[in-house]
Amino acid sequence: AHPKHVKDSLPFSQFLRVIRNNSDITRCEEQIQQMYNKFTQRGYTRGILDKALTKARDRMAGGVTLSRNNKDRIPFPMTYNASTTQICHEINTNWRLMEND
Repeated sequence: AHPKHVKDSLPFSQFLRVIRNNSDITRCEEQIQQMYNKFTQRGYTRGILDKALTKARDRMAGGVTLSRNNKDRIPFPMTYNASTTQICHEINTNWRLMEND
């Protein structure tokens, strides 16, 4: 099973994709409505979907770039399990200590 934050981010990323890839506003709105209905059928609440759609529209309207500056990041790939959140918390909390070793 995926963690809640991953599940909740799916509608945002999919709405963003639809908005970004459509130049025809009518077609875009049709596809958004279809996607909204499919997420509803899969058990997503209107609150999560409305928030995700608003965030996607705001992101595209503001022209915010989707790229991140990851120069100072070190990838840490791992398989998700119940301890993942705690492991990430410990790494972030103790990063300065580990950095000085």
